[in-house]
Amino acid sequence: MMRIMRLSSLFFVLVAIGCASVGRRPVSAPSAAPDVPAISAAEAVGVWSLADDENCTFDVRVCASGTAVSNWSKGPASAAGEQGRWIVAGDRIVIDYTDGWRDCIIRTAEGSFRKESFGPGAPRDGVPTNRGLAVRTPAAAAAWVGVYRQGDSSAPDSLHVAIQSTGIAHKSEGRLRTGAWWIEDGAMRIRWADGCTEHWSAGAQGGHGRFVRRLWSARSTLDAQGSPVSAPTILSPLHRID
Repeated sequence: MMRIMRLSSLFFVLVAIGCASVGRRPVSAPSAAPDVPAISAAEAVGVWSLADDENCTFDVRVCASGTAVSNWSKGPASAAGEQGRWIVAGDRIVIDYTDGWRDCIIRTAEGSFRKESFGPGAPRDGVPTNRGLAVRTPAAAAAWVGVYRQGDSSAPDSLHVAIQSTGIAHKSEGRLRTGAWWIEDGAMRIRWADGCTEHWSAGAQGGHGRFVRRLWSARSTLDAQGSPVSAPTILSPLHRID
């Protein structure tokens, strides 16, 4: 589906399930607005939650290496999200994705932040394709949100999982691809709409951005608290794309 209005949907699992190819364009470097301090590179790094034109939330990891990864999951790449590069340009963080989109995170005169997005082919000095809010992602969620790939393979058909700060998870395989995630005892748990259950944790295969994924199929036996009582159906490493 073409990302025309950058629509994003918010799905609630177990209760209800309901409410993006061209290269990067050159980044222009506008000056900061009067009386608005320029954003430093150190200040830009981190995880940001952005709202689209329907006030639905997605997140982008702005990394010190100069890369940026968005967990927006409704485009052709599905849960693989969007990948790109960023720079600081005066009062804004300018992110250009490989799918042709640009997000700008802009500091306002009041000290808060807002977002402007420009679609593929849209003039970068023209009217934004859409606007929305931008905030720092709370630290508890920022530690987990992002786009993950099974193993270390970069093959296009590798399993991807997008974890959003809203508590929603998306995966790139299966008929029902949405789930809900939460943190329990220092590990992430995901309950998928298709009945599968996952536990993610750092371990022997862990490290920066690396986790161990344990998945139980929908046919697995659960205890009274909803936790699996048998060995996992799949045990594999996960790598967060940064």
